[in-house]
Amino acid sequence: MPGHHITCLGSQTRLHNGLDSQSPAGPEVWGFWGDCDRQLRSWHSYWTAYRLRLQGSDLVIQRTAGTKELSTRIEKRRRGEIGGPLASELVHVTAHSRRELAADRRKKIKVIRRAAHLLPAVIMRPSSLPQSLQRWTLIYLHGMGSSALANYADRPHYFHDGTASVKVIIPTAPSREVSCFDTWFTKTRASKEPSGSKWRLERFNSWYDYTSNHGGRREDTLDLHSLHAMQRALHKIIWREAEELGGRTDRILLGGKSQGCATALDAALTFPKRLGGFVGLVGHLLSCTPVDPGGPQVSTPFHFHHEVEDDIMQWDWVQLEEQRLRDAGYQVRSTRSRDPEGTGHFIGGVEGQWIRRSLREICGGTQSRG
Repeated sequence: MPGHHITCLGSQTRLHNGLDSQSPAGPEVWGFWGDCDRQLRSWHSYWTAYRLRLQGSDLVIQRTAGTKELSTRIEKRRRGEIGGPLASELVHVTAHSRRELAADRRKKIKVIRRAAHLLPAVIMRPSSLPQSLQRWTLIYLHGMGSSALANYADRPHYFHDGTASVKVIIPTAPSREVSCFDTWFTKTRASKEPSGSKWRLERFNSWYDYTSNHGGRREDTLDLHSLHAMQRALHKIIWREAEELGGRTDRILLGGKSQGCATALDAALTFPKRLGGFVGLVGHLLSCTPVDPGGPQVSTPFHFHHEVEDDIMQWDWVQLEEQRLRDAGYQVRSTRSRDPEGTGHFIGGVEGQWIRRSLREICGGTQSRG
């Protein structure tokens, strides 16, 4: 069925003879087909490449422009739909700080625990790529307070540029109370609360429960039980996806943004078999995550992208944790660059450029392009 079209601008870089040049791309026209939960989305990717060469005593600039049509099948999986939940680990919705107070019955704190299905999820599969391309799967975790549908369902171009056949799975973190915000109450309609209360502690889509908030000056503490539940859930997803790839866990990549980066990195470093790679943006290695010098990921490529004006994950302490990986002999590639949109930690479209660059290098074996 025909759908609406959106026109937007983007850019892409190409590397020729060691010279990296970038120019504005032409408009990308998006087409939408299918029902609301399973769609084929197509767009045109425009690029311009410049090649510099010496011709006698003259410097000759050769300009080449091109375009290619790309398409991705997108599934939006919600609760109760075909495919089922991505996970079923039990997690506490009630913040750790309030669970400690729940023993005092006068406080009337109800401890809630439920299965984390990690839904709704967005699953992207590239379409019409050559069969000769190796198949990979990327499990990518959003940042705290974000969600798969709101932040990634309309952005297949963040992950796909036609150079690698990568299935992308983007779960949504459990909705939970967070200990460091345990005084943040919001007004609700009484009919929605079993107790009849008009106030409810704010909940966030969060991969784990923060027990401190240092405002980016140093690493925050966390509830280990909440992190380990996500670790188990992600490990199960990895094993399940590896079955589709003939047991090849070395074709599974993990990645994420901000808190999602830290959570995915913890899962990667505690997984018992070699993975294909890691892509982390504006995040950090948790101090509680073990780094085994002889671990299964010692030869796995770890790519980190940091924003130079990030005041949430400040470089002075983030780099110390990253150095732990280098000291243990891990294959770390870390870059710091500026987001042209000037939003610091809350990066915009550059997120897609950084992801695609790492996927090309890890899955396609190519040099860096935008």
